[in-house]
Amino acid sequence: MFFDFFLLFVSLSLLCKHRVTLPDIQANADVGYLSYKVKCLLESLLEYRDLKDLRCIIFVERIVTAIVLRSLLNELLPALSGWKTEYTAGHTSVVQSQSRKIQNKIVEDLRKGTVNIIVATSILEEGLDVQSCNLVIRFDPSATVWL
Repeated sequence: MFFDFFLLFVSLSLLCKHRVTLPDIQANADVGYLSYKVKCLLESLLEYRDLKDLRCIIFVERIVTAIVLRSLLNELLPALSGWKTEYTAGHTSVVQSQSRKIQNKIVEDLRKGTVNIIVATSILEEGLDVQSCNLVIRFDPSATVWL
């Protein structure tokens, strides 16, 4: 888990410094600026770049992953697609908590289209009904899946 966070943090730091563009995604993955998971996420999202009314939820396990992914996606995607990304996480977090009011506003912004992507922990996993949501991605394996 820590290693995944570390890779995301390093990816964000290096990408912001080097201003990665769409053609650079593979090259930056090859030299280690992007982890394979982040590269796959970016490529999957960019398959929908012509969809202007994208409503996507990306589920992650850890709050720090949500925070770093939101920063990374906001660094790269607006120039490539015009999309805005937010994150939401539980209000009991020591890292960076959010009140229920802020969480509800972010979900409402997704419904309105002012936010296109929410990176969320399992706080949104149950009971979320965003009918306009047209893409759901699980970035991390779910801890609640029963086999």
